[in-house]
Amino acid sequence: MDNKIKGAGWWNTGISFLALGAGVVTLLAGRTGVMPAPMTCFVLAFIMIGFLVALVSSFHMQLLDREEQEQLEHEETITGSESSSMFESDAFAARRTREQFDRWIVPLFSWLLLLLEIGALFYVTRMNPRFGDLTEAQELEGKGVMVAVSAVFGMFLFLRGRYATLLSFKVRALILQPGSDFLLLGAYLFFLQAAFSAAAILDYNLAHQYLAIGLCVFMGILALETLLRLILEIYRPRMEGREIRQLYHSRLVGLISKPEGFFTTAAHALDYQFGFKVSETWGYKFLRERLALIILLQVFVLWISSSVVIIPQSQVGYLERNGVLVEEKKSAGISLKWPWPLDSVQRHFEGEVRNLYIGPELDPKKQAGRSFFWYDDEKRNLVKPTIPESFRQHNGLWSQPNVRDYDKHLEREKLYRTYFVTREEIGEDKALLFAGIFVQFRVSDVRKYANYAVEPIEVLEKLVTRQVTLRFGTSNARSILTVHRGELAAKIADAVQKKVDEAGLGIEILNVGLQGVQPPAEMAMLAAADNMDPSQTEMAGAGSPVQKYEEYFLNRLYKLGTARVVSVQAESRKSLALIEQTNKVALGKLDAAGILRTAREESRRESEFFSLYKKSPRVFPAFQLIDAQTNYLGSIDSKVVLIGVDAEGYEVDLKQGTDGLLGAGSKVSLDPAKN
Repeated sequence: MDNKIKGAGWWNTGISFLALGAGVVTLLAGRTGVMPAPMTCFVLAFIMIGFLVALVSSFHMQLLDREEQEQLEHEETITGSESSSMFESDAFAARRTREQFDRWIVPLFSWLLLLLEIGALFYVTRMNPRFGDLTEAQELEGKGVMVAVSAVFGMFLFLRGRYATLLSFKVRALILQPGSDFLLLGAYLFFLQAAFSAAAILDYNLAHQYLAIGLCVFMGILALETLLRLILEIYRPRMEGREIRQLYHSRLVGLISKPEGFFTTAAHALDYQFGFKVSETWGYKFLRERLALIILLQVFVLWISSSVVIIPQSQVGYLERNGVLVEEKKSAGISLKWPWPLDSVQRHFEGEVRNLYIGPELDPKKQAGRSFFWYDDEKRNLVKPTIPESFRQHNGLWSQPNVRDYDKHLEREKLYRTYFVTREEIGEDKALLFAGIFVQFRVSDVRKYANYAVEPIEVLEKLVTRQVTLRFGTSNARSILTVHRGELAAKIADAVQKKVDEAGLGIEILNVGLQGVQPPAEMAMLAAADNMDPSQTEMAGAGSPVQKYEEYFLNRLYKLGTARVVSVQAESRKSLALIEQTNKVALGKLDAAGILRTAREESRRESEFFSLYKKSPRVFPAFQLIDAQTNYLGSIDSKVVLIGVDAEGYEVDLKQGTDGLLGAGSKVSLDPAKN
């Protein structure tokens, strides 16, 4: 084996070791609080794996070189001899060593790489509780040191890795490829780390978090590839004289570090499929030579397109330059700005009502703590219910919080954050209550809202939680769980609005609601003997602490409700008596008015009667008699018509046969005594 190839292998190992030291420096410099930045952890893990691969590859190269030297010596030894049986027992010791290395050491080393990859994933994702949290920007410390170290060592690794790659292709030394591939991968990772550290300097503190997530996914894919290589190696056929297979050589890393190898593989596949040298056509050569330029041109066009802004209807855009809101306000339509990351536009709905919910999601299927007693219309009092155990198990009551996925550990952690300390009664022991907090708000001042130092929603959540804690601490559990919840929520909303105005968030609080308020299931607020009198302890029974509190609180609600019903009944009876009295007075007034009206009507008719009689004392009695006769006949066609009046009497005309009463042409005397 050429000394240049052997030297290149050890050079790869030494430079990988230096890169490992640079990775440790960036790990110590780049921190987010007390924990190392996940981005630097993954970069160091990749550099460490690359160093181990380069070290084992160099050692493997030495074994192959010894085997080659041994083969040459054996050929020289048997050249002048007719028989070499006396040397067969001691021949090819280096080959057997290399074979044992390939059989045992290489698979064990590959398993070690798999464990390192899985261990890196576990350490970063589990030991760093803030990994993957994109809701809060994490300040990256040591950004300047990371940019300088990563840029310098990235260029150093790239030059060395590129040289080793070209050398391996030129002399067909495949043994150099694993180390050179990881050198190029380390260079690319250092470049990415430098770029995202520079973005952190420009106050883009979410950029390194996105890179950490991407590196986590890539590490998982690399671990999966290593596992598949180990599984396929078990079933790989072993043939004498076949090329040495490097089990620790990652094809994925090779494809990323040397993307031009994709064209070589594609060229062989196309040549085989079409039956002629497709790789020698001008189109394929042009694509291979200009692909990088085409990709860069597309990236440039994509970057330039970020200067075009489209604002939908009913929205307004506020221009941010280097993370600071400027005076310019963009209305609906198409407008231009400087490309990202120089300028960005934040879109807002003017007057949009937004919602903020603090706590885990409630479960509408559970009816915890809602129906304790009911009103009996016949007996007119409250009926204290008995809660069957089956109902308790299916409906939960307070034995299980009214939230979704309560049995999951992460949901319980969220639930613990919404436990608030209150008092059982004024001046008595402390208690715990769970509450889901629902906040409705809108942005009243976009400039204050957008230019706030941190995320305003997070500040609002903390202010609301603080005010709920304070208000619950000065209230008692009975009032919160019964009738004063709405009043308490209104006070919380007013207090939060004052704090929001003092902080300058530019937010208007519209409503604060408390949902699913109930005692916690993990710890009872009252124990059987500590917080209850003997009668209440006997009433509670020997159940769990939560059941005891349920029974205790149900009894308290029953007593309170009974007193309330008695008070309402007394008020109702008083109101009914007042209404009856009012009705009697009103009816008396109506009767008196009717009698007076009837008397007036009779007096009016009598006045008219005497007035007509005085005006015509002879004719008026005749009309009265005729009217009486007409009413007696009972029909308008049988009425008596007055024809004339003379000195002797008045003459009538009979329309129908009424001879039995009055004869035709009869005259009636004016003197009533003669009739």
